[in-house]
Amino acid sequence: MKIVYFFCYPHGPPDRAGYEHQIVCLAEGLRELGIPFFGNVDYWQEGNAPEDFLIRQDPYVSFRDANIVVFSSVMYRYESYHLLPRDLFNSKRSYRLIFIDWSDGVRTPGFRDEMRACDLVLKCHYNCKDVLPKNFRPWAFGLSIRILDHLSRKGQWRRDADILVNYRHNHSLRKRAVNEIIPLFEGILRENRTVESFDDVEGMTTKDRLFWLQTGRRHYPSYRRLLASTACSCFGGLLREDRVYQFDSWRFWESLAAGACTFHIDLEKYGCVLPVMPINKVHYLGFNL
Repeated sequence: MKIVYFFCYPHGPPDRAGYEHQIVCLAEGLRELGIPFFGNVDYWQEGNAPEDFLIRQDPYVSFRDANIVVFSSVMYRYESYHLLPRDLFNSKRSYRLIFIDWSDGVRTPGFRDEMRACDLVLKCHYNCKDVLPKNFRPWAFGLSIRILDHLSRKGQWRRDADILVNYRHNHSLRKRAVNEIIPLFEGILRENRTVESFDDVEGMTTKDRLFWLQTGRRHYPSYRRLLASTACSCFGGLLREDRVYQFDSWRFWESLAAGACTFHIDLEKYGCVLPVMPINKVHYLGFNL
């Protein structure tokens, strides 16, 4: 029987959660397929009971027993290399080693020398116009069951003639889009810049508060603004010459799943690659700057 083993950053406080979104999505898929998996810690509590973890630690199962071992750039973001065993990259290992690199920026952890020993580096923000290591493959932020469950209520909302333009952080591409693209829709779509507070937990159920804690305050139970808006501005990243870095986001996938008209740059034009490419003017509205 094939076994997958995940190295996860332990759950932290909401402002330092170390949310392993990519690993959660993979584990949910493996569960659907009936493929067993374990982890170095109990990770992603889905219910109120202590045993309701998606990934479980088993003292009798080692990463050396697995067929596939997976870890992510969250470990590097929090400089927690000590959580990884010293012989993880051993050339005589019996398992396939996969690194998920979903860090922001141009030179991300997947470019580190030790990552050339990985069988695969699943690279978010993959750009085909760059010279990339041979073990890189395109990857995506994607959607978890938590997000899909909360967006399944879209039929309950009436769409307003709004375009949602509310970001956590300002990127150079977002500034250009706000100045050059959003004004094109003046008189057609109203800009909606209202935002949720990071710490607005009043009225949350116990389960929603649990998700809020584990996702680093990224869980919004109602998604009411997204579900009630006609369009959503999902621009993100750094525009450099003919390519865009750091283009993927939760916002992009949440907007697609919510059925909003999703605004982004023309992904193909700027070299952005996802495992399955969304089609401009079919799945999203892509712009040429």
